[in-house]
Amino acid sequence: NYQYITEAKIRLYKLTTDGSLDTTFGSSGILEFTVATEKFTVLVQNDNSFFVVCNTKVYKFNADGSVATTFGTYGVATYSQLAYENAILFNNNIYIGGTVNNDFALLKMLSSGSIDTSFGTNGLVTTDFSIRNDKITKLLATSDNKIIALGSSTGSNSVTAAAKYNLDGSFDTSFGILGRLLITQNVLKDAVLQQNNEVLFITNANNDFLLTKLTATGQIDTTFGNTGIITTDFGFTAENAKN
Repeated sequence: NYQYITEAKIRLYKLTTDGSLDTTFGSSGILEFTVATEKFTVLVQNDNSFFVVCNTKVYKFNADGSVATTFGTYGVATYSQLAYENAILFNNNIYIGGTVNNDFALLKMLSSGSIDTSFGTNGLVTTDFSIRNDKITKLLATSDNKIIALGSSTGSNSVTAAAKYNLDGSFDTSFGILGRLLITQNVLKDAVLQQNNEVLFITNANNDFLLTKLTATGQIDTTFGNTGIITTDFGFTAENAKN
């Protein structure tokens, strides 16, 4: 699937395996609807139904692009607990990451569109990295049923922050320092999870790419690259990794 946004509208296209437009999807292969924000995430379920997560709203559609009317209120669920940055689908639940009151914020929404009030405090978990501005920008689901949240923590300097949570919203205290850590590099751009639950994440420093590896327990893997970091210089004045 390919998607782009124009004038606060989301437009989704569905392509067949040969690259042609699947005209059975939406209206002649295109699904378009208006949203209040330009940032969004598409999360696809095993039956090819899918969610579109935006700030304050989550939409659900069937595999053919029709509205999944049993979700939320006629296909739309609303939330107001945090400012949205990223979302993942894990165990048929939606985890929405972002920020509230300058802290990491993680919200759990059930597949019905209601908030899971058993998660954290009334469905919301917040994490404060001291007197800084913190926000989750990347969520990763591990094979041992945990959630790793990565993002930025900005104050007098800007660094990458990470936390690992159990499925009830409590910290996985085996990760980092009692479940969280600050990494003295510039703000996270993107991250991927490896099969062994180790994390690779990319930042920028001195106009170069920096690729860093964390072990499954949240420590910098000093066997990777140069004491855990690979620096890449493409020979230009300024190089900026983006997600």
